[in-house]
Amino acid sequence: MGGIILGCGILFLAGGILLLIAFLVFGKYLTQKKKCTATAEGKVVGYTIAAYSKLLRYPIVEFAAEDGKKYRIKGPEYRIHSVSGSLNFKTGYKIEENDEKQTIHVSRGVLSEEYPYSCMRNPLASKYPKGTTFPVFYDPSHPKKGYVKRYCDKRFMFWILSGTAIFCFIIGIFIFLMFYLFG
Repeated sequence: MGGIILGCGILFLAGGILLLIAFLVFGKYLTQKKKCTATAEGKVVGYTIAAYSKLLRYPIVEFAAEDGKKYRIKGPEYRIHSVSGSLNFKTGYKIEENDEKQTIHVSRGVLSEEYPYSCMRNPLASKYPKGTTFPVFYDPSHPKKGYVKRYCDKRFMFWILSGTAIFCFIIGIFIFLMFYLFG
């Protein structure tokens, strides 16, 4: 019986962690488009430390809000980003960006100094060099909650994580009740 309680506890803990991640990381996408009604001109001042798909580091865009203070946000963001190395003999990067689908794909040629792995070059730095300007849409009451260029719809990640968390809770309760009532 102790193993069943421990297993149910682990399921509840996993569900709680997934729910926490869903709200902290992806919860903003539920209301971001509605609340970001103010606009400003932003300028790329750097790039994120975290790399996405092992290579892409998003621009950090600085803008002045209505309150006169300067804020920095990450963007433009993409729903899907991928990086591949191709066996053609081209050098450098080929960046395919689709704003409508909110995707970006970077392919590197085999003669590129970045092939097969890159830890120093960021293809978005060549696409959006420092000083590039973007429209920034932000929430006037919370200027740090905004987006660059266009709204990136990542609500699906919130719902996937929340659904998985609820599934963990239901399975944990079901297992506990089955062994409590019939065990």
